[in-house]
Amino acid sequence: MASIRKCGNWSRAGIHPIPHRTALPPYTETEWDRLVSTCRAIVDDTYSAHKHGLAAANRGTIPTHERWTEDNLTWLLARLGPVGTPGVADYLGCSLNAVQKRRGVPDASARISRTFRS
Repeated sequence: MASIRKCGNWSRAGIHPIPHRTALPPYTETEWDRLVSTCRAIVDDTYSAHKHGLAAANRGTIPTHERWTEDNLTWLLARLGPVGTPGVADYLGCSLNAVQKRRGVPDASARISRTFRS
């Protein structure tokens, strides 16, 4: 308890840690099965979206005002990395507002990146 209090004023933040007096019970086999299947589903869905993103990037070319498509945007993000909407606007030499109006940067970035989204 003392080490938690040293980290800051927890009670002012509305956090009141209560130490466990006994060990928590282990997961049952059913709980483990649910946990594993949930994690597997998340990984499978994310990997599938990533593969679709890579396929879209292979179909695309540099996006322009006239050719702002999901494939073209994914193509650009695959080359720029995780730059976000401001980075796309800066690279294309247009305003942030112009890119935001065309939409799609966060979704395309999530598909092409290898990170997991919650």
